[in-house]
Amino acid sequence: MFRTFASAEFKHSDSYIQQFKHLLKLYKDWCDNAGKEKEKINNAKEYFKNNQWSSTKEKNTHGWEQICNSTNFIDIDIANVYNWLKYSKVEMLGTLPEQVLDALKHKGLALMSAPNELKNDKDVVMAAVALNGLALEYASNELRKDKEVVLAALLAPDEDGDDEDGDALQYASNELRKNKEVVMVAVTRNGWALDDASDDLKNDKEVVMAAVAQNGWALKYASDELKNDKEVVITAVAQNGAALKYASDELKKDKEIVMAAVAQNFSALIYASEELKMDVEVLTMQAVAENGLELENASEELKNDKD
Repeated sequence: MFRTFASAEFKHSDSYIQQFKHLLKLYKDWCDNAGKEKEKINNAKEYFKNNQWSSTKEKNTHGWEQICNSTNFIDIDIANVYNWLKYSKVEMLGTLPEQVLDALKHKGLALMSAPNELKNDKDVVMAAVALNGLALEYASNELRKDKEVVLAALLAPDEDGDDEDGDALQYASNELRKNKEVVMVAVTRNGWALDDASDDLKNDKEVVMAAVAQNGWALKYASDELKNDKEVVITAVAQNGAALKYASDELKKDKEIVMAAVAQNFSALIYASEELKMDVEVLTMQAVAENGLELENASEELKNDKD
């Protein structure tokens, strides 16, 4: 039989803490007892119901705050128990404390250490990837095929709070890596995500243009055909001159492209054709005077040109 706490006891944080200790035990028992999951869920629901912290979600939220503010539990355990109770559809659950949400955002570990049932629960996974897109790595294979889940992951901040989590594409299903809408979202936020796109989309000019406009280095992952496309390459080198490294040999001889690359990053000169390394317009004496390091990349003829 479960103990029922008197309502007055809920004015003290100890009652929250003691109840959470029991809920944590029930959660761990549930994880360790394959075949008895339903029984463990029913136990948790009955315990929570018989020991209601209050009759409102707002006051239950205060209970979670008391638990989180104690030094008895780690954030991951709190997050896992909360997600488990949510998965179990307990009533009057309240809202998880902000500091636990922060832990999820920075680490994504709660989903990593969660049991498979939670990793396959769309609501739980959506909540996790909305805070940290890279948590998609720990979702079930089934949910990695879910377009809504994957898009939520791609649109989420990364673990540093930055607004560029296209990296989550690497954890999407192969089918969704072939989906142009999904890949466009990823590469627009993080050009490096082109690496995880399908070969067909690496040869899609619209996708590659979006990727190199965000990060010129993404040219590395474009198809050979698009590495030889002047519009694509000039877009890439305008964003990062060093992307000239990945242009086709033919375009490394293109003066307009090389000039654009050098204007953005003078060190890009090392990737130009030998002929253009000797071109006075590309490597003007003024540019040499401003930064002697680039002189090392010039042709021997220009190094000895005193005029």
